[in-house]
Amino acid sequence: MPLVITTIKLFNLKNYTMSKIHSLFIAVLIFYSCTNSNNNQNSNPKGEAIKTEITLTEEQIKNAGLISDTLHFKELSKELEVQGRVMSTPDGTAFISFPINVQIQTIIVRMGDFVKKGQVLAYAENINLIEMQENYLKTKAGWEYAKEDYNRQLQLDKNNATSLKNFQQAKSSFDELNAQMASLEEQLELLGINPKKLSVQTITKSVPIKSNTDGVIVSIDIQKGAFSSIEKPLFSIINEKATETHLQLFQQDLSNITVGLPVISNYNEKELHGKIRNIIPSMDQNNSSIAVVEWDNKDIYPIPGMMLNTTILQNRSLTACLPSEAFIKWNDIYYIFTDKGNGKYEMIPVKPTIEQDGWKGINDPKDLYNKKIVIKNAYELLMAIKNVAEN
Repeated sequence: MPLVITTIKLFNLKNYTMSKIHSLFIAVLIFYSCTNSNNNQNSNPKGEAIKTEITLTEEQIKNAGLISDTLHFKELSKELEVQGRVMSTPDGTAFISFPINVQIQTIIVRMGDFVKKGQVLAYAENINLIEMQENYLKTKAGWEYAKEDYNRQLQLDKNNATSLKNFQQAKSSFDELNAQMASLEEQLELLGINPKKLSVQTITKSVPIKSNTDGVIVSIDIQKGAFSSIEKPLFSIINEKATETHLQLFQQDLSNITVGLPVISNYNEKELHGKIRNIIPSMDQNNSSIAVVEWDNKDIYPIPGMMLNTTILQNRSLTACLPSEAFIKWNDIYYIFTDKGNGKYEMIPVKPTIEQDGWKGINDPKDLYNKKIVIKNAYELLMAIKNVAEN
């Protein structure tokens, strides 16, 4: 035991965390105290001889915190890693234009601003706006007269006090002006003018340009003083909540992917859960197709255009597995330790498969049936074997 203490003093303990000191102490203790160690050795890919068996006392097992268990059988899903891109839905991107050519007076929003539907983005003017409002007020005055005349002729007709011709003329005039009124009202509303509030005193040459959706301003394609064109949008708005994710599926994977399969991804360190809603039945020039994902999370909205590494969980199957902690990786090879009883442990290489919810499957596990396997603190055994090999 004094030899153990002397060995530890050779290290500068200031450079070690408590967990590293603990692992080092256990490894050195096992090296100098274990008895009847088996001398079986294998070679790793780098040609280094490694010890595969070690024997510990009960005290060493307790100090290392080793726990053993047999294989578990759980329903795990086969995972397929794919690349996804966040896209706006067809109604997720809105272009704001104006139905007539106008000159921009002022722009009151900036790139990146969040706006609500109906919010004013800019003000514009056009001399023709005055004429349109004037025509509406004139038509409204004629409509009011025609309405009164029609009602008067209607009452006279009921009392047989007017000719049929006079009644029909009054009705025709009223119907014609009624249609003109409805048309002009729609035109004014389209221009952002409320016809119900329009009067001689409220005629204006300036009109507001409003947003037609909730979202974020992503482009402003007009400047103050410039004339707009009805063919070109003035603003572009993206509704960040109206998105979907397109997954790229290659031909060899399509046969295993179906609508409804669950998918998992991460965005801003938060886990996204969803399912495949549709699969596009066509291939592009890269020999790949698209699966459309609908996310269940209603409080997380990935930005349109960004890429998402996504996992598709394929059909679940009963899988022989161990806790992920049971697997240790050394020189690019995965190992587990079997508990052979009487303090004897053997390190054997394995090929893990599916990993899900803290469990990892094992390829070809038949040789491990009914064997006890270290599922906790297996790394302590690896440290002990490495220290024995180095000394």
